[in-house]
Amino acid sequence: MNTKKMVTSNVQIGKPVPDFHTTAVVDGAFKELNLSDCKGKYVVGDGELLEELEIRTDKGIMQQITISDLPMGHSVDETLHLVQAFQFTNQHGEVCPAVWEPDGDTIKPTMEDSKVFFVKKQ
Repeated sequence: MNTKKMVTSNVQIGKPVPDFHTTAVVDGAFKELNLSDCKGKYVVGDGELLEELEIRTDKGIMQQITISDLPMGHSVDETLHLVQAFQFTNQHGEVCPAVWEPDGDTIKPTMEDSKVFFVKKQ
């Protein structure tokens, strides 16, 4: 889902996304959407006035917001990487390092358990 004209003024990372109404490209066609249309889906949105990238979970929680000036675009590969990492961490509760790939090593969320990852990387 590629959304246009997303509003982030009331959005907070890790919190539920406020209700919204937008025009989106869904399966190659423009469609009017609101928050309830997106329930159960990860949503990747971009802005109209600035280069904005938003990633929301399938439960409507904001996970990522990146905003930059229009000349700066976003990498589709990096966006996919972020979605996969958020999906993994939300399912397994582990931390994905910056260079993480699906089926790669992750970091356990406790200080003691995380040492396993860092010892392997030395």
